[in-house]
Amino acid sequence: PIKIHAQNKVRYQVRVGNLTKHNCEICLDNEHIIGHHSDYTKPLDVIWLCIACHNKLHAKLKYLNK
Repeated sequence: PIKIHAQNKVRYQVRVGNLTKHNCEICLDNEHIIGHHSDYTKPLDVIWLCIACHNKLHAKLKYLNK
């Protein structure tokens, strides 16, 4: 699926040094940072979030899409 492809592409680009993780864009934490895709058709267009903020964002998006 497109989601898996996008996630794998980000992981690979980080691993080879073409993409750099940054602090969480919400709380500025620098631990357990992951890339959040708002559009999986743009796999390298991510915002960097800690896991806690990423989970909160998804909960909010799920609530808004009800």
